[in-house]
Amino acid sequence: MNTDAQRSRTRQQTALDKEQALADLDQSIGYREQALADREQSRLDAQQAGLDAQRSLTPAADLDGHVALELRQAELTRSQDRRDGHQDQLDGGQDGHDRRQDALELEQDQMEEAGSAWAPLVETAETTTRRRHDSATERARAAAVRAEAAQHRAKAALRRARRARDGARDAPG
Repeated sequence: MNTDAQRSRTRQQTALDKEQALADLDQSIGYREQALADREQSRLDAQQAGLDAQRSLTPAADLDGHVALELRQAELTRSQDRRDGHQDQLDGGQDGHDRRQDALELEQDQMEEAGSAWAPLVETAETTTRRRHDSATERARAAAVRAEAAQHRAKAALRRARRARDGARDAPG
């Protein structure tokens, strides 16, 4: 292979490596944002559990207590709704990252096929395949975690709706 073609391939590979590094950085930022969102969800879950416990201990005749609890519940529900919206944004970002990673892997495959006489420069085909498999497996696991979190949010929203319905039905007056 002539040196111009080698230089061109090296430039393409360098550009692709930089893009992959940026994608990896974006992914690590996404993981950090998800960890913060998970921590916020845990905080909201703990607040909901505390509110539920307090509600169960409040006598039915304590109207002021029930009003205060419903006000706290409304604020907690608003916080949960904001958190759910943020989670939807994080999920969309992760889906975008997955599509970007797939495109980068496709581009890498095309470059390797085009320059198969001396490609890849660093990785063997086996290493490349293993790395891509591991990457795809990790993305699938992350998608499963996001799906489980979405299911948890849906169940929590259903519980809140039932509590609101039951509270409205049981309210004195």
